[in-house]
Amino acid sequence: GRAAAHRFERSCVRSSQEFVPYWRDVGTIDAYWEANIDLTDIVPPLDLFDQELQDRAKVAGWYGARLTGRVGLQRVPNAAQSAWGLYTIRCRDAAQRGRVQESLKADGIPFGVYYPKPLHHQPAYAASHAASLAGGPPALPVSEALCHQVMSLPMHPYLTEGEVERVCVAVRRGLE
Repeated sequence: GRAAAHRFERSCVRSSQEFVPYWRDVGTIDAYWEANIDLTDIVPPLDLFDQELQDRAKVAGWYGARLTGRVGLQRVPNAAQSAWGLYTIRCRDAAQRGRVQESLKADGIPFGVYYPKPLHHQPAYAASHAASLAGGPPALPVSEALCHQVMSLPMHPYLTEGEVERVCVAVRRGLE
């Protein structure tokens, strides 16, 4: 078989004409587990994520500095550390989120809406919330609201400050 690697820095903010897949084939599932089994130790012999976590926190700081007071931002409790797997912002309402999405799309910047409907509307939970699904009052009003307000911006440790600025300019333009 053949294995190929993908340089993460090539998965950063690109124009709509420059589509580069995020994932490339890395071989078999067995090869993946064999290559990563040492990371399951309580203290891995080689901690590959220390620098990545620091770099993600730096990217999150750039976003926070540029978006504070404009949109709702994630909060990390004191004495806690976020892995910053996502950088999710909260818009005022669905209309504002839609404008931000259109602004990002216009600049070819990817974004994610990971829960377009709340978890309690998913089939696994729907039976427990049948009354709200049938038009009754929302059983979980915060979840109902958030699914129309939140979206995630590009986030990985290889983003540059200039790329974060480009994303934030598009977000701010969508908020106008």
